Amino acid sequence: MPDDKRLRGIHAVGYRRTQADCITLCLACAAFCANFMTNEMSSEQVLNVMQIGELSKATGVSVRSLRHYDKQGLLASRRAQNGYRVFHADSVSRVEYIQLFLSCGFGTREIARFLPCYVEQADFSQHTCTAGYEQHLEKMSELDDLIAVLNERRDRLRHVIANFGETKYANLRSVPPAKQAENRPGKAA
Repeated sequence: MPDDKRLRGIHAVGYRRTQADCITLCLACAAFCANFMTNEMSSEQVLNVMQIGELSKATGVSVRSLRHYDKQGLLASRRAQNGYRVFHADSVSRVEYIQLFLSCGFGTREIARFLPCYVEQADFSQHTCTAGYEQHLEKMSELDDLIAVLNERRDRLRHVIANFGETKYANLRSVPPAKQAENRPGKAA
């Protein structure tokens, strides 16, 4: 049996446990019990941790992204005795918040500033998390500015399409102001 299958664990398909594998497993269990008995890990901690692959499956977020969130300080992990990265079970809700805020257009550094309001305070408001609230308002303003730029581009493209085949640049370069106003939904000329 190649060594790489042993590294994957003793549950590989078609792999029989040898006496050496059983001894290795027993030693791993003994080390775990020793850590538990010396209070390096409480029973609550043992029950409420998950490895990165389990967190990935629970949230639908790639392992690579979870490592990035961990590196950015958005998630807290520690190394178990076996060297594996483990996360507290409440990391699932943290990842869900991170995904929500990423979809709103925030970057991970921005999220790091206000995420504690969402995960550490059961009840918060714009008054108790003022920095987070201000960041949300700033993001809304950024998005409004971006929408305005995109609307202008769309109006310009409509003008070019309406005059498709025109060979004079002067007739294509800008949208007449009256057309800009009539092309925007909800705007009067």
